[in-house]
Amino acid sequence: MRQIGTLPDGDAARRLADYLLTLKIETRLDQQPEGWIVWVCDEDRVTQARQEFAEFERNPADARFARAARTGQEIRLREIEEDEDYQQRVTEFRERMTEAPTNPRYATVLVIVTAVFVSWMTNFGQPPESGTLQYLWIAPKGETQLTQIAHGELWRLFTPIFIHLSVTHLLFNCLVFYSLAGQVERIQGSPRLIWLVFVFAVTSNLAQFYLGHPINSQLAFVWDRSSQFGGLSGVAYGLFAYVWMKSRLEPQLGMQMTSLTVIIMIGWFFACLTGVLGPIANGAHAAGLALGLIIGAAPHLWRELRPR
Repeated sequence: MRQIGTLPDGDAARRLADYLLTLKIETRLDQQPEGWIVWVCDEDRVTQARQEFAEFERNPADARFARAARTGQEIRLREIEEDEDYQQRVTEFRERMTEAPTNPRYATVLVIVTAVFVSWMTNFGQPPESGTLQYLWIAPKGETQLTQIAHGELWRLFTPIFIHLSVTHLLFNCLVFYSLAGQVERIQGSPRLIWLVFVFAVTSNLAQFYLGHPINSQLAFVWDRSSQFGGLSGVAYGLFAYVWMKSRLEPQLGMQMTSLTVIIMIGWFFACLTGVLGPIANGAHAAGLALGLIIGAAPHLWRELRPR
């Protein structure tokens, strides 16, 4: 920090400091018996600051100094707000790291238990024409419109996430779901997780019904639409994207997402899109992923873009 001069008047010193701040030159003012000493914090800007100081001494009433006063004050207020926000986030992060988790994983376990029970009771979706499954699919077999939902069978928007078509399908989805949903529920509570699961489930199920999935038929890709789909994977991709955004944009929450997990999830997403792996609910994956990115990033983007 270097001294660039002394001004007799405090108002003049503050006006000069505000002007220098608009040039991104940080200063400090020190009141002494002989006047107000102006210090420059950045050694690399001392020469420029001294030139501006000399200009100010010659004509302190110059309009550019007056105009800069308000701008400099706005910059200072913004810096104060940002510093207070940062300190608050640091405090919250420390509290989360030192306090024991207060939110158990009841909702996470409930969803998994329901998925296991429904998958077992429906014999893993076989045969798809069974009476129980006809009430759990988003639409009965052969239907191309959501007529039953329009007539009040609203549970169909949600229940396909509990149907799994094989033991491997069930185990993989439950493991991924437990890791992601448990993290959300532990940090943000059961109501937030339940809301996210509902939104991701409805969105991914509707997307899958209307978009369908590609199938590899005799080396030719055919786009197939069917109401006989199920699984937690659409919800899992929504939670994955949500946790990913929170870990990057709001680290103070304490959510974590490793680079390896991101690579695996994105890699599996694109591998499924090829159609080589069979009839996979790619529409559900894509809808969950997109919505998770939006919900996870929206609060941070709103704070960054809103007028201060």
